[in-house]
Amino acid sequence: AAFFRKYQYWFWGAAAVLLLLSAHSVLVAIQVRRKTKNIQSLMEEKIKFTQEMSETREKLQTMEKFQSINQMSSLLAHELQQPLGAIKNFSRGLVRKTQKGKMDKEIFDLAINQIIAEVDKAAEIVNHVRAYAKNLPTQREFVDLNTVASTSFQTFLSATNFMGKAELLLFPKPIIVEISVWEIEIVLLNLLKNAAEALSHVPDGKIKMRVNC
Repeated sequence: AAFFRKYQYWFWGAAAVLLLLSAHSVLVAIQVRRKTKNIQSLMEEKIKFTQEMSETREKLQTMEKFQSINQMSSLLAHELQQPLGAIKNFSRGLVRKTQKGKMDKEIFDLAINQIIAEVDKAAEIVNHVRAYAKNLPTQREFVDLNTVASTSFQTFLSATNFMGKAELLLFPKPIIVEISVWEIEIVLLNLLKNAAEALSHVPDGKIKMRVNC
């Protein structure tokens, strides 16, 4: 007892230190559990967010696929109107010539060759649209812009029923450019078609196409 009374403050101090250490350990354990729970919650939220992002990405890819198919269908239907319209006009011309008894070999051969050319053009359009759908590089070549404009202009006259006047003014010298011939022809045909539609109700409407440099 005398020994305890002599060193009681040491004993009480040691007990207090042990109590504080125990309390600290309990607090640390509680904090660790809380942090672990928070980390688990964050991980679960991250996994959920990743799954939602994956589902959203799949939906967007599906929508883009359908949109791409729709665009390809619209592009194909739109661009095929020109050669199909030309084939229709040439075929009607053959029928009229035959009904009137004015068919001869020269006219027949000319019309058939024009129809074959338009069929080839339709096949070329299908191949270009297929290449576009597959994101293949566009084929470019050096050509005279006068030739491209003349081809587009003649195709426009053959494939449409424009009743007004149409005039093509070529540049006096060759204009050599590196282009995708198919794409430029499509652009020119669409411009001519839009002009014809705009002038459909205009008396004596005239389309003038000029190649300049």
